[in-house]
Amino acid sequence: AQPAPIKWKDIPLEDLKMTEYEPDPTASAVVLCDYGQIYFDVNPSGRHLFLFYDRHVRIKILSEQGIKHAKIEIPFHDLHCEKFHRESSIIINAQVYNLEENGKIVSKKIKKKDISFRDSTNCYRIAVFTIPDVEVGSVIEYQYKTPTLDLVNPKNWYFQTGIPTRHSEFRMRVPTDFQYLISPVNTQKFDVNKGQFYSKNIVFDLYRYNRGFSGSVRETKDRVTFDLSGKSYQLVKKYVPAFKCHQFLDIPDDHKQKLNIHLFKIIKNTYDPGWEDLTYSLMTTLDEYYEQKTPEQRRMIVYPPAYIIYQLPDWERLNNDLLKYNRFGLPLLKHWNYKYSLDSIIKGIENSQEKMIAIYDYIRKNIKWNGQYDIYTNKVFNPLLGKVYTKITNKVVNEKSLRGPFENKTGTSSEINFILIYLLNKAGIETHPVLLSTRGNGKIVKSIPDAVQFNHVIAGVHLDGQQLLLDATDSLRPYHFLKQNSIDVEGLIVKKKDFGWVKVNNLAFSRTKISTNLTLDDQLNISGNIKQEITGYEALNLRKQILLDSNREFLANGIREKYPEYEVKIVFVENLEKEINPLIIETELSKERKYKSEVFKIIPSISYNFNETYFPDIIRTCPVEFAHPFLIEYELNIKIPDDFVAEYPLNVQYEVYGKNALFSYQIEEKKANNFKLKIKIELRIKQFPIHEYKNLAEFFTNINDKLKEEIIVKKGKLD
Repeated sequence: AQPAPIKWKDIPLEDLKMTEYEPDPTASAVVLCDYGQIYFDVNPSGRHLFLFYDRHVRIKILSEQGIKHAKIEIPFHDLHCEKFHRESSIIINAQVYNLEENGKIVSKKIKKKDISFRDSTNCYRIAVFTIPDVEVGSVIEYQYKTPTLDLVNPKNWYFQTGIPTRHSEFRMRVPTDFQYLISPVNTQKFDVNKGQFYSKNIVFDLYRYNRGFSGSVRETKDRVTFDLSGKSYQLVKKYVPAFKCHQFLDIPDDHKQKLNIHLFKIIKNTYDPGWEDLTYSLMTTLDEYYEQKTPEQRRMIVYPPAYIIYQLPDWERLNNDLLKYNRFGLPLLKHWNYKYSLDSIIKGIENSQEKMIAIYDYIRKNIKWNGQYDIYTNKVFNPLLGKVYTKITNKVVNEKSLRGPFENKTGTSSEINFILIYLLNKAGIETHPVLLSTRGNGKIVKSIPDAVQFNHVIAGVHLDGQQLLLDATDSLRPYHFLKQNSIDVEGLIVKKKDFGWVKVNNLAFSRTKISTNLTLDDQLNISGNIKQEITGYEALNLRKQILLDSNREFLANGIREKYPEYEVKIVFVENLEKEINPLIIETELSKERKYKSEVFKIIPSISYNFNETYFPDIIRTCPVEFAHPFLIEYELNIKIPDDFVAEYPLNVQYEVYGKNALFSYQIEEKKANNFKLKIKIELRIKQFPIHEYKNLAEFFTNINDKLKEEIIVKKGKLD
């Protein structure tokens, strides 16, 4: 066996003396070594085989900013919650090393009482601790060992973190009966990439319980040897730079150097002595819908008896399995008393698109999203049971169908959109579920057909030869806009025929049009109005704020921030509850001259959020991802007295990446005392490649500089 790259408490003196990390002198800390192992074993006092995580991390603190790395959080599987009562869930060690002026190394170990635990979800807990006495110059290290039930989808291994890493090493020992996919992401070259066979046997106590004729139970114990020999993998990367993509990135983890790990197959003769007893902890996790079950339900899972115990499905099999699953496909087939509600929603409507919009609008306005993403609904009975017309059966079927969230007027993302899919189909509009992973959940790895990658489901409508995507989880969002975190991803449309991948995007564009009209009198007093027409995500956010603020003071305050020297009055807000139409806000402005001056200066006022601080990266290693495409159009019309003239900046146009980012600044003079300024800022795509980062930084810097240029109005005549 290969020796470990580091040993506990064995700290090289040169690491303690280090004051700067040569490959990255700006680093606040550096991971000296991150050594992780995944392997199969049993707990010392346990009776089950688990997949173990074993990790040893050592970090050098180089500045005050690096001290934050002494606070550690470790998620782990709570085996007691999973009803494995005799099994240990986690073992943690951590300590700090400081070098005193006399050359003595002083260490301090964390105490058990200093480790706190907080509950997470689904039988996970998080261990939280802060290593004591950490200062600039300290070396800290911690290690933990935890058994897990993540047999199918183990944790990914990350070579790259927010600070540089001198040595990152991952090892995995896989028994012959198991096959795993280990896929490098964002990296192909390794300093070490080895695979070799290893030999390992474990001996454990197999307990049997026999009931005698008298009714008493007798326990017997046998010593059983179990062969875990197989292939080991060793992958090492050295001098990995820190991940420094600070802005414009949805999921940083998707762009880090890492390994994706997923079970492919288990092949085992289940008649081997002790196999069923020892591996029950693993076999339960192979249930396709294990994550959706309670610990009590998990203990009821029947052990799979087949020779091929598990095999990663392909997408077609996954599609077909979902259609038959009683928490996915069957709820879309189950009858519930929908007809009266549906008839009232679409009463008098003949056009299919208008029916679709009416059903969508009813659901989004009447069923509140509870904030939970999901791809499954309540479990329903087999459709055959629906034909058993007893009061008890009818009651249970109704409660376990989509009727529950429909009548309770609240539900998860899946329940709301399954109701939408169900009613659209009942109205004669072909609709299917579309599974997706929101941007906060990470990108789908298509080489791993596993439903666990998805966290959200929307409706895919086929109407008049067009594919429409709907998500009814927001009461203020019109049908042609999806959740902002769901656009520009790929979704899997689930149906009997022609299932496959679809690009998830909006049917419409986020657009803001600002028209400002100003009039100056001969005393340089000013009056005018502003009209804003807003669609898309900006309109959605504004509508929410307006509805929360009955006095609408925040609207006036927002205008005052842009025009601090003006009197501001909101005239009216239009289409507040007609979300399909642009939100229109009209404002009146006025300003009296307070100082004797024959010069008036105007700077265009545009709601614009990008400045130089948004582009801090010297070297960009990942693409530039904006929240969504947008268009801002600004028009300023100014009327000045006859004996005044205006001086204004030059017209310009900037563009990046084939006009996918575009800015134009154009002055149009209609008459000597009347002119118009038109500004356009457009982002046509959401994501730009890495090589456009510097161009985008320059593009937005130029925009900021241009928007600061003044239009000067002063007394005089044209030459």
